[in-house]
Amino acid sequence: MSTTSSNEIPLPWSKQHKRLTKASSGGLSYSLSNSFAQPLTSGELLDLTKQRGHHDLVEQYYNHSLEYTPNGGSMDLREEIARLYGDNITAQNILVFPGAQ
Repeated sequence: MSTTSSNEIPLPWSKQHKRLTKASSGGLSYSLSNSFAQPLTSGELLDLTKQRGHHDLVEQYYNHSLEYTPNGGSMDLREEIARLYGDNITAQNILVFPGAQ
């Protein structure tokens, strides 16, 4: 198992995998072996968003509230979901929840 130094705790598998496969660390340009998205740091996500010209999203990121969302889902999310179902379904008919196993 890889470590950061001889006296430190071993790195988790996910960190080792990222170090080996991440393109910016000299790894792979494209990894087709993952069943998950490559993790990004907040800084990497912001840089990518700026490079794509989505400065409005960066502004929203910096001004986003970290309070709890309303029970049943936020109204804007429920409205977007309702649009997928046509005119007979409204946001009041939609309930958003995290689900369970």
